Amino acid sequence: MKEERYHIALDDYEHGVVIRALNDTKTELMNEGKSTDAVDDLIIKVGYAPKKKFKVIERRESSGRESR
Repeated sequence: MKEERYHIALDDYEHGVVIRALNDTKTELMNEGKSTDAVDDLIIKVGYAPKKKFKVIERRESSGRESR
């Protein structure tokens, strides 16, 4: 079975927030004497994730009711 992958779109600000949150989590784990391997891997994945330009098209879903 193929492993599922998730893709998220972040702007520069959001990317920074994620990196800082992961770094804070890593610091907390280090202070508790716990392993930081998983967080380290995520920091690397998020930090080196390639940038890709794309166009966002918003869709409005109807509520199933017709307006009169």
